[in-house]
Amino acid sequence: MTKLIDDFFGDGKTAFVFTADHGMSDWGSHGDGNPDNTRTPLIAWGSGVAKPVITVSELASGHDDGFSADWGLDQVQRNDVDQADVAALMAYLAGLDFPVNSVGKIPLAYVTGDLKEKAEAALANARGVLEMYRVKEELKKRYQVRYTPYAPLSDGQLSVAHHVVDIKKAIDQGHFPQAIEMSQKLLHRGLDGLRYLQTYDWLFLRALVTTGYLGWITFALTTVIDMHVLHGKTHTSRTLVTSATFGVISAVLFSLLIMRRAPVTYYAYAVFPPIFWEEIVARREALISGTRKLVRDVRGKPRTILLGLQALAFIAVLELLVGNYLYQTWNPRLIHASGTIIFPSCCLYYLLHISLNLALGLWW
Repeated sequence: MTKLIDDFFGDGKTAFVFTADHGMSDWGSHGDGNPDNTRTPLIAWGSGVAKPVITVSELASGHDDGFSADWGLDQVQRNDVDQADVAALMAYLAGLDFPVNSVGKIPLAYVTGDLKEKAEAALANARGVLEMYRVKEELKKRYQVRYTPYAPLSDGQLSVAHHVVDIKKAIDQGHFPQAIEMSQKLLHRGLDGLRYLQTYDWLFLRALVTTGYLGWITFALTTVIDMHVLHGKTHTSRTLVTSATFGVISAVLFSLLIMRRAPVTYYAYAVFPPIFWEEIVARREALISGTRKLVRDVRGKPRTILLGLQALAFIAVLELLVGNYLYQTWNPRLIHASGTIIFPSCCLYYLLHISLNLALGLWW
């Protein structure tokens, strides 16, 4: 393929970048965060691409983690990059502007050119990210009741313009390594600023979603207690005050979202918490009576300890499931062991439940 392209153009100015969008595990999966699934190859050659750095006497840099020990390339310097950096590299090699909304850092170790060219490329890369930050910050400020700026990129001695002037001055004075380092620091600061803007509403959203989920769980618990423990003997206590209170809460939430020009999904998050919690307050008698019945039935120290151990085991199982989802590089043996314990226990529980409630089980 390389020879075919070179023969077609015949100018020796073609650059090649070989990579992939994801890795793969030994059993053909690539959907989790295991390093085998997230690491991909990146090999570049051709016009504008730097030659490999060979170290004869010792292990080349980049191989310290042992991941590439069996590649047979211990003497060739390994330069790891983030996946987003590939777009910046290809744009530089093709002589194009960096892509819109690109958060990639140009990997200077992959490209040829003198230090001045690399310093100017690093500055252009940083300014592109900072311009994206500026636009997104303007949009964020426009629809916020009160906006708190990202301190490292705010006005004064830390402003973007101040840093850009210093970098240009270093380039004009021939201090190219210093200019490259300053540009890279400024780029990382811009990326941190973008992250700040991206997560600016996280506290509000997480509080909204968590409140909705807790309301849904409590509402479901209230329904189960009312139907199967108290057998529908409780009454709903809905008053004008409680209805008006949750109505005002809904109005305030929706007003904030309208002012912020929030996405449609945000409104869905805001709908459910007031509905669930208004219903919970109206059915509070079921929760109070159910709690009293539970406390009355759990008598004596052995039963109290057993109930506490059951609650701790339940929480531990939930935390294990959540941890396995968030940190998918956990030791597989731990996951397999937990599955070996949890699955038979659940099966035994459901078999026991069905045997005691055969008619209900057959109906379901």
